[in-house]
Amino acid sequence: MRYQILPPGSRPHPLWQAIAAIVGAGVLALLFVLGLVVLAVAAGVVAVGLAGWWVRNWWRRRRGLAPAGSGDDYIVAEYTVVERRRAPPEK
Repeated sequence: MRYQILPPGSRPHPLWQAIAAIVGAGVLALLFVLGLVVLAVAAGVVAVGLAGWWVRNWWRRRRGLAPAGSGDDYIVAEYTVVERRRAPPEK
């Protein structure tokens, strides 16, 4: 059995069609604006991340260190052992 809201061959009242069109257009406009807000937030997160990465690299270059991602994240130096720590007592 098929369920129908209106009897076959009849059309909804033009006022209801106009109200449905206005509500539908409003929902579409709201979804469009919400999508723009989501894209703006995502772009803001990317922009803040890139700005932070740029400032970090600038700071490392200013301090004479290698920029991030260059693979040289350790300091090569000579050292002298001043004092050795005792091993903890065995149980």
